[in-house]
Amino acid sequence: MKRIQVVFVILITILLCTGCFDVIEKYQLNEDGSGKYIVDVDFSRTASSFTSMISSMSEEDQTDAVSKRKKEVKDSIIYFETQVDSATELSEIEKKVLRKSSARMFIDEPNGQFKITLFYPFAKADELGVIQTAMSRQSYSGEEGAGMKMILDNDKLGKFFTLSKQNSFEFQMSSNHIERKIGSVDTAWVSFEEQNNAKNDLGIMSMFTDMYKFSMKTEIELPRSLKKIETRGSTTISTDRKKVSIIHMENTSATLRPKDFAYRIEF
Repeated sequence: MKRIQVVFVILITILLCTGCFDVIEKYQLNEDGSGKYIVDVDFSRTASSFTSMISSMSEEDQTDAVSKRKKEVKDSIIYFETQVDSATELSEIEKKVLRKSSARMFIDEPNGQFKITLFYPFAKADELGVIQTAMSRQSYSGEEGAGMKMILDNDKLGKFFTLSKQNSFEFQMSSNHIERKIGSVDTAWVSFEEQNNAKNDLGIMSMFTDMYKFSMKTEIELPRSLKKIETRGSTTISTDRKKVSIIHMENTSATLRPKDFAYRIEF
C-alpha cells in the first residue's frame, strides 16, 4: 500500500509538471479567524490527451490489457486524521491542524474527468500559515519526497520540471490581511528556454510540449469589505467587495515565476 502511495505521488507530480491542468485555490475566511482552505486541481485536459494517445495506437498495441480494460468511475475521500501521526517530519502543532484535513479524488474515465480536491479547515488565522508551511515541506520529505528529489537532482529531469527545491513563498495572515510573498531563499526555477532544451534532451518527454498548459486562480471570500489589493494577476471583485478572484496564469505555457503567484490583500 505504501509503495502504491509513493508511485501515486510521483505520478501526480509528473502530471503537475508536464500536463494541461487547472488549479483553483479557495480561501473562505470568517470574522473569528476560522475558515477553510480548499485546493481544486483539475487534470481532465491531461487525462483527455493521454486517452487520445492510447486511441491512436496501432492495432497491435491496442491488444494491450491497459487499452482494453473497462473505463471506470471512482470517487474516493481520504481523511488525514489517521495518516499524519506517522509523519515524522511534522511537528505536533502541524499534526493537530492537519488531522482535520481530507482529500477527494474523482475519476470519470468515460467523460475524461480527473480531479483532486484538498480540504484544509482551520480554527484561527495562524493555523492557515501552519498548513501552508507543512504542505511545502512535505513535498520534499519522506518516501514521496525522495522520489521527487530523485527527479529534481537529475540534470535533465530537474530542468524539465519548473519546481523550486526550496519553498519560494512566505505566507502570512492576520485579522485584516492575507499575503503570499516571494521568500528570501534562492530558488531553482528555470527559464522556458531551458525547459525546452531539457525536453529535447529527454527525447520521448518532448511529446508533452503541446500539452504543457497551466492555469491557476485564487478565490478569496472575505469577512469584511476589501480595502486594498496588490498582485500581478488579473482581478475580479464582487459588488460588495467581499469576494476576490485573481487569475495568476490562464492556459499558458509561459515561464512559471514565483512573482506571478504573489499577492497581498487587506480587508
